Amino acid sequence: METKKREKKTFLVLVPHQDTRLEIRKYSDLLLNTGITGVYPFPLVTPLAVLPKPLKPDELKQIAHNIRFNIGTSKITSKETSTVTIPTGNEDMTLFGLKLDLDLSEIFKINNQIIPSVIGYFLVPKTNEQQLCAFASLRDAHFQYNELSFRAAAIANMSWQPIQDSFKYKIGKLCWLPRVIKP
Repeated sequence: METKKREKKTFLVLVPHQDTRLEIRKYSDLLLNTGITGVYPFPLVTPLAVLPKPLKPDELKQIAHNIRFNIGTSKITSKETSTVTIPTGNEDMTLFGLKLDLDLSEIFKINNQIIPSVIGYFLVPKTNEQQLCAFASLRDAHFQYNELSFRAAAIANMSWQPIQDSFKYKIGKLCWLPRVIKP
């Protein structure tokens, strides 16, 4: 069987600290263990913007500084799940995950493509969007998600490529948000 490779996309992503991702993974696994089908796993990261090419380390460092300056020393929080359509090339898909209380629209005006802040659990093809309502009601009925909050996070380039019946992700070197804001 021949593997069809399609165009690679590059995203700028927010990567929560590993401890936070472990907490998020527990909830994601609970959802996936309920028998949800027809979805594709997604790394537990937040796509912030579509990039024409990967950013250089100095550019990542500047953006990390700008994000920390924008959010200050407060924590990034989430209380609910949400969905967002992300551009994936031939067919846009819906990303299902935790909605972050985070507005970075002033920072990310790269190619005028800003993606709302959702830590992705999985991708849902457009042909399977009816399941999204079932996911949301399942979450509401069975899983009371307590507020998630974290300060430690990094940004990175993430390459994304559809392959035959799946997707290939590669997250580049992490550039951590500074702990303190330096003028």
